[in-house]
Amino acid sequence: MDVLYHALTGIAISKSMGGTDPALAAAAAVLPDIVGTIPFYYYKIQQARQSPPAAFVPSLFALLTSSKFANATDAASYHITHSLFTALGLTILAYFIFPNSWHILSLCYISHILIDIPTHDGEFATRMFYPWNTRFQYGKNWAKSWRMSLAFWLYLGSYYLLIS
Repeated sequence: MDVLYHALTGIAISKSMGGTDPALAAAAAVLPDIVGTIPFYYYKIQQARQSPPAAFVPSLFALLTSSKFANATDAASYHITHSLFTALGLTILAYFIFPNSWHILSLCYISHILIDIPTHDGEFATRMFYPWNTRFQYGKNWAKSWRMSLAFWLYLGSYYLLIS
């Protein structure tokens, strides 16, 4: 799903668990995409810079919407941040840094991974046990399936109504 959806999910989790810092919960929920896509955007910008200046924007748009990684580093960065092993490591770290809210932050991070399983396909399909196991279940690309996007947004909206 998109970053806004993940952020709002983090806020909903925080609110439902009595959290006091919704911004931190939102940050934890989007962390896999923020950190995991830094190389993706870097390499795509580098590729687009090889185009003539007038073609930079169309080239960048085409590259960003291709749903293809530029190289192995790019793919590994994304898959590592979307792994339950990374979530476990960050849970342990959060326990020491945020002793009062580590469980909320961890759940926000893990929710991102779980939401991405049915909503990503192709190279971006979630590999939950990466790097030790690269098996994955194909989901549907949320950006290409308005029904899936609508269903997820309706679910989140309903959840907000319940916790309000």
